[in-house]
Amino acid sequence: MRLLSETTSNPLHMEFSQNKTIRPTEDEVRDWLLSTTRHSMRMEFCLQSMGIGNRDPQRPHDIVGEGNKFEWEVIQGFSTENRPEIDHFTHVVPALTRHRAQYHHQKWNHEDSGATDDEMLLGATDAICSLLENRLYQGGSHSIEEIRSIIEDRNPPYRRPWMTKALDQVNKLKMPDMGQIRHLDRIPNLGLPLSIYETTVNRVRETILMLRQDHGFKLNNL
Repeated sequence: MRLLSETTSNPLHMEFSQNKTIRPTEDEVRDWLLSTTRHSMRMEFCLQSMGIGNRDPQRPHDIVGEGNKFEWEVIQGFSTENRPEIDHFTHVVPALTRHRAQYHHQKWNHEDSGATDDEMLLGATDAICSLLENRLYQGGSHSIEEIRSIIEDRNPPYRRPWMTKALDQVNKLKMPDMGQIRHLDRIPNLGLPLSIYETTVNRVRETILMLRQDHGFKLNNL
């Protein structure tokens, strides 16, 4: 199985026709919002614990700013990625490309981005957390040893020391159980600063309202 991240450099796969879009179901949208919230809060816990990311202008992680995961274009692409009939190159890749407009990806994805050490460690931590999660386009969730192999085998040299450093630090943290986030209308605060937690909850509410008003989703079972 080829990982999606291994194919996105081909410009032929970047074209996206609107008539090929697929509308996600209510359950798919709800699951995407939950998984995104869990990842954002996992990252915020890591950033707080590791003392990094204070100059990142787009926090809470992944859910504010251009290309954030609560944008409709990103939701529409990613929320249906587990369907067996989905053509990932025409449907999911555009959402991934849109999300990579985020500040932390611009710093992490390009060797000549001028990223600071803090920004590189943040990007590496994001990569590590994503590999710990069950993401189809990355081949599912991975063990610590599998991640060490991925660091060496699937990443350019400039990323490897940062990912190793991030993996070692993340592995030492007493990570809250993000599985406790089971309802979008009752999100617990799992060790985050109050301002980050409140912004996260407000962004979830804003996104649910957008989906209801602009795209006709009911989202009654939150």
